Amino acid sequence: MSAALGMALADKLQNIDSRTVAVIGDGAMTAGMAFEALNHAAHTGSNLLVILNDNDMSISHNEGGLATYLAKNLKDNMGETTAALFEALDFNYSGPVDGHDIPALLDALQHSLSQPGPQFLHITTLKGKGFAPAEKDPIGYHAIAKIDPIDKPKVKSKPTFAHIFGQWATDKAAEDPKLTAITPAMREGSGLVEFSRQFPKRF
Repeated sequence: MSAALGMALADKLQNIDSRTVAVIGDGAMTAGMAFEALNHAAHTGSNLLVILNDNDMSISHNEGGLATYLAKNLKDNMGETTAALFEALDFNYSGPVDGHDIPALLDALQHSLSQPGPQFLHITTLKGKGFAPAEKDPIGYHAIAKIDPIDKPKVKSKPTFAHIFGQWATDKAAEDPKLTAITPAMREGSGLVEFSRQFPKRF
C-alpha cells in the first residue's frame, strides 16, 4: 500500500488524473505497516484504491482482535461496522463484495475507480476456489511448487527444521510449565501444531 501511495502521490504532483490500486490480504492487515499506509493515504487525499481480499486466512486461520472484528461484523451486519473503521480513516468504503461473482466485482471496481480520493473495496473470497483439493486443505495448498500425478509413488519426506524444533519445544514444554511458544503467524509453518494442541494456554 505504501508503494502504491508513492505512485499515486507522484501522479498527483504532476497533475496526472490517475488511479493507483493496491491489493492486500486480510492476513497482512494485522501489520503496522498496513496502518501506516492507510494513515498516510488519508492525510494526502490521493487517488488510491485499496482492495482487501478477505478469505479469513493468511497461511493459517487468522486470529486476534482485528480478525475477530472483521469476521464478526461481516456475519452480523454485512460490513456496516467495518465500514465505520475505514471511513474513520477517511477512506470511502465499499463492500463486502463476493470476489467470485465477476459481474458484481467488475461493477464494484468500476465504481471505486470512478471516485476521487482514498477508496477501500472489501471483497470476500474462498481460499483455493476452483481447485477441490485446495478448497478442502487451504493451509496445505498455500504454496506448492508442482502437483505430482496421482499414480506416482509417494516418497517419504525428511523431517524439516521446523518439525524438529516443534517436537523439541513440545517435549520441553512437557517438562517445564513456564515454557510458552509464540507463533510467527502460522503454527503449521513453524512446526507448532502439536504444541498448540497439547498446550493451548501456552501457545
